[in-house]
Amino acid sequence: MTAALKIPASIDMSAYWLPYTPNRYFHQHPKVMQSAKGAYYYDDHGRKLFDGLSGLWCSPLGHADPRIGAAIAKQYETMDYCPAFQMASEATFTLASRIVKMAPKGLDKVFFTNSGSEAVDTALKIAIGYHRVMGNASRIRMIGRDRSYHGVGIGGISVGGMVANRKMFASMMMSGVDHLPHTYNLSQMAFSRGQPTWGAHLADELEKIVAFFSVMSNGNSKACSSTFGSHGCNDDRPEVIIHILRRDYNAGASFLDFTSKRWI
Repeated sequence: MTAALKIPASIDMSAYWLPYTPNRYFHQHPKVMQSAKGAYYYDDHGRKLFDGLSGLWCSPLGHADPRIGAAIAKQYETMDYCPAFQMASEATFTLASRIVKMAPKGLDKVFFTNSGSEAVDTALKIAIGYHRVMGNASRIRMIGRDRSYHGVGIGGISVGGMVANRKMFASMMMSGVDHLPHTYNLSQMAFSRGQPTWGAHLADELEKIVAFFSVMSNGNSKACSSTFGSHGCNDDRPEVIIHILRRDYNAGASFLDFTSKRWI
């Protein structure tokens, strides 16, 4: 057992509440980063630490790249911020156009957010709002998956399947959310190459949920999303639409701009 490290005397750690961190333990065993370069962090003990999470997915091109720093400085000198309410900058339109060109066919609108959690909650609101303005206010059901993570917003926690994230906030969760079983099974998938052949039977759980709500809505329930990517439904019947929410965590791992390109 390693001895507890002493908090550096120059740092007051009492004010900052670290997320997803046992704070009391952290104060006794602090991990303080001092700098970063390329794929490495350097802590206050001079240790060089490989950044295996790419800065929690915020620094996929590495740290302190001079080209990125120059671009940030140039934009800051031109205009540091432009509100998105009833105005926009030329740079914002340009970035949105570049993203649309990379996106799968049919995804031709961009809504900028500050984090994945905010993006998920916004996507849920867009889906619900769209069907409501189209006159289909009964299309409200969402389906997530056990052990899935969709951020820390109330919507994302509701459709997510991480019990520890949900148990304290049960009274705040969205209604109309169901969850499918988790698909990973180590004994069946440990030596899979590519897409596992085991697990297709788990898709039957989706059919069971659809069948249940089909009875509840007089036979008019229908699933309009696939397991790997969400698609819309062009159907005017007053049916319940089931959405399966997912996030493009593995885009880098699959060498694609959007993981959904693999499934659409």
